[in-house]
Amino acid sequence: MDGGYYLIGLQRDVPELFDGVAWGGDQVLGETLARAARVAIEFEMLPVLRDVDTVDDLVAVAQDCPGLQPLVPDTAAKYFHLSNKPLA
Repeated sequence: MDGGYYLIGLQRDVPELFDGVAWGGDQVLGETLARAARVAIEFEMLPVLRDVDTVDDLVAVAQDCPGLQPLVPDTAAKYFHLSNKPLA
């Protein structure tokens, strides 16, 4: 949802897909797809998923997956230090 991606599976090492990528920006997916096209890699897109960078993201994911709701307080405390600041 934020311009990145959550999974890449490759049959061979393709370092040019990742070397010099400006990680964390909203252009990561677009840049990676352009690089894949330049080296003739075929790809399939998986469903869009929400990134979990903030407590608000965590709460939104838990709203969509009620089984996760009991985990939110401990997860927020452990990984987000009860703040809404991004992890990176």
